[in-house]
Parts: sequence; C-alpha cells; structure tokens
Amino acid sequence: MLKIFACFFYFIIALGVAPQAAEDDTIKEGTEPAVKSLFFYQLEGANDLEAPVVYLFGTLHTLPHSCIDDSIKELMKKASILVKEVFNLRSWDFPELFDFADVTLETLQQKGYLDSIPPNWPDDNLTPEHHSILLKKFSLDLKNAWGLEVKGVPPSILNDCIKSNIEIRRQELLEKFSLTGFSNISAGRNSEQYSNSHQTIDSYINCLHFKKTYGLEDGHTRLETSGKLDQLAREKFEVSTNQLKHNIQKLLNLYPSSADEEAELAKKIHKKNINRQQLVKQLMGKAINEAYLNGDEEYLKEYIREDTTKRNKIWLPKIKDIIKNNGDSSILIIVGCAHLLGEDGLLNLLNQEGLNFFKVVG
Repeated sequence: MLKIFACFFYFIIALGVAPQAAEDDTIKEGTEPAVKSLFFYQLEGANDLEAPVVYLFGTLHTLPHSCIDDSIKELMKKASILVKEVFNLRSWDFPELFDFADVTLETLQQKGYLDSIPPNWPDDNLTPEHHSILLKKFSLDLKNAWGLEVKGVPPSILNDCIKSNIEIRRQELLEKFSLTGFSNISAGRNSEQYSNSHQTIDSYINCLHFKKTYGLEDGHTRLETSGKLDQLAREKFEVSTNQLKHNIQKLLNLYPSSADEEAELAKKIHKKNINRQQLVKQLMGKAINEAYLNGDEEYLKEYIREDTTKRNKIWLPKIKDIIKNNGDSSILIIVGCAHLLGEDGLLNLLNQEGLNFFKVVG
C-alpha cells in the first residue's frame, strides 16, 4: 500500500515543480481540443516506414491525455523504449527514503551530511514517542540502503522523508473517504469531475507497454540540481531538529483515534486543497494551458529556470547514449515542454550534436 501512495506522491511533486494552470471550464476531458502538433518531434533520418524512429515529446505534466490527437498517440505506441525524467527502481527497495532512495552512502559522506552529528541526538532531542516513530519507519531502510542507524543520519534527511509521509497520509485519508485530495487543476475539473490521476498525459504514456524504461537522472542529480542537497547539508542541526519534531507531530495528528475523527480530518484536508486551487486560479488563470495547446513557445520560455538548463545539460549525454545504444528500437523520450525550448533547450543542444528533430503533425 505504501508503494502505491508513494507513486502518487511523486506525481504530486511533479505538479509542484511543473508550471500549473488553474480551473477553466473550457478544458475538460472529452471536450478539450485534440492538438495534432503539440510539442511532438521526430529525429531526422528514419525514411523507411518500418525503420526504428526516435520521438521527443514535451509534455505539460498535468493536462489530460485527451488533449493529444489520436494520430500522435498511435505514433507513441510504436515505441518499445520509454525515456523519462525520473525512473528510480531503488525507490521500491527503500520506499521510506523517497528521493534519497538511490543516493549512496558515499555521496552522503562526500557532501558532508554525516559530519558533526551529535551522538545519540534522537535520545537527547526527541520525546520517546517521536523517537519510536523514527525507529519504526526508518530503521530497516536505513540499514539496508546505507548500513546506518537512525542516530547516524542527520535530522534534515529524516525530516524531508517525514514530510513526504505526511503528504501520502493525507492522500490516504482522502481516498479512504472518497474525497479528492489533489484534483487536477490544470485539467479544469472540480473534485467530482476528476479524481483519477491516471488521466494525465504523463500517466497515459506510463500505462503504455514498453520493453524497457530509462530515467535521465538519479536521486543525487535530482536533489542537487534543485538545490536541495546543498540546503540540507548547510542546515543547522538545531533548525532541522526542531523542524523534524514539528513534522513528526503533524504526522501523528493524521492518525486520530476514531473513524469519525478521521472523516472530519479528511474533510478539512479536502477543503484546504480546494482553497489552494482557488488561489492558483487567481494567480495564474488559464494562460499556461492555452500557451501549451496553442504552441506559444515564447510564453512557455518564461518558466525556464536555472535548474531547467542545468538538468538539460546533464540529460544530453544520456539521451545521446540511449539513442546510440538502441539503434534497432523505436524510442519515445518525454520531458517537460520547457526543457525543449530556448538556447539551452534540448532541441537546440541535440541539434548541436547532429541530432536534428522536426515537429510532427499527426
């Protein structure tokens, strides 16, 4: 069960990182315009209809898959290899570690994570109840992944993992009482109209059958490019310990003693999420959806950040190697559309390497 909610959580993280648009009644599943060209490209050179091809697709992570024209979907289905931003097999082995699941002990040591950890810090800083929670949740994964005990890991890392647990537990409550925790605001649906994240473009593609899947970045790359590793490494021990105590208590509060209290708590979470969506609507409107559906590259370029271009340059050699080493297979590469655009976008970077992609019209 934890793995199922962990998958959902990673989807939610994607929502938080990707540009999000707000509710708009003109964009509903089954009524939105199916876009033929979108940001769908093919590598030049495959003239034979039976020859393997390489497709590059820029997605808007939260739009419904019915925005894609059926002819484009048929091309996607030809691929036997999927390449996407993140594919972390070790998250199944160490589910409680989330983004840290494929970060190695050597990386933690090199980054200075394990320096200056006070001995027996959980006993000295946490209540017995809070310490017990950490032991139950993390002891097995910490031992198997890094050979460490809870007391040998800085509170900043455990705090980050606890925050992930909080989001998963909230969603668990919402699902239990048939409420929608994170309705897809970019898809223009309210909670009654939309409750299944598998209707997004990304999830539609993930549900297609591929013989092999590659990820363009591991946990270390992902955390470092977002600045998270450095932030955690610099964080003062007292600050991270206080944050950890606060978040452990938040997690405990999500486990009330009765079913009636659980139901009431789920309603409060649901109401808070709806308020959050309304705020996004006020701030963003429907501009991002429209820009994507209309192919407005100039508007979408506004969402290119420093970490966007940093990740592009990390991905570039990996994409080249995947294409080179799988010449007998058709490949579908899917990334956020902002990663394709601009001088440091993947389209331009790949072109400089002799890999020229042209836009496909279904």
